[in-house]
Amino acid sequence: MKKKNKVEKSFICLAVILLFGMVCVATYYVAIFFDKPCDSTVATTSLTTIIGGLLSYFLYQFGLKNSRNKYGIDSDGQPFAMKVEYDDVDDNEDIENNADDSETAEG
Repeated sequence: MKKKNKVEKSFICLAVILLFGMVCVATYYVAIFFDKPCDSTVATTSLTTIIGGLLSYFLYQFGLKNSRNKYGIDSDGQPFAMKVEYDDVDDNEDIENNADDSETAEG
């Protein structure tokens, strides 16, 4: 059975924002090439859009990764690690008891 490729909605939003910013930059340079008067804020706004889109996407993914690591969930929502709760037994005592048992078994 073939596994479907999932595309996150946040990635689609990032692609749309980047496409919009690149189109704005391209139209700005085309207007300059044809000696048309154009507002200089178009280039500034488009670069701000590109940087803001990238920054927000990276921060979103960083927060999502931290959340998944904190709760032990993979990208499909399945737990990859089960938390084990121990009783109030000292780990050193348990190790010493196991060492004593192995010595008596050998000797």
